[in-house]
Amino acid sequence: MCGNAVIDGHYGTWKNGSGSVFDKLNKLKVGDSIYVVDDKGSTITFVITKIKTYTKNESAPDVFSASDAKAHLNLVTCQGVWNSTLKTYSNRLVIFADKK
Repeated sequence: MCGNAVIDGHYGTWKNGSGSVFDKLNKLKVGDSIYVVDDKGSTITFVITKIKTYTKNESAPDVFSASDAKAHLNLVTCQGVWNSTLKTYSNRLVIFADKK
């Protein structure tokens, strides 16, 4: 397994008051582990190597590709100021993690 897997998830409260899948993504730190269970029940461990915030329209090619032939997991969610007119946040939070 090599390359980048990218998972994008919501941040913020839904209309029914429930939280979103990535509400606590901003609590993660470099060095923390992320565990993914595959369809066979095996657990794959990724270690966070970098956390970066991008503006809403900023180019972020490093989120989607890597040239080191290793396996990466990148998690993406919204962050920043909510714009109610555009119904979007001002920034994107990206958690970069490498397979252990």
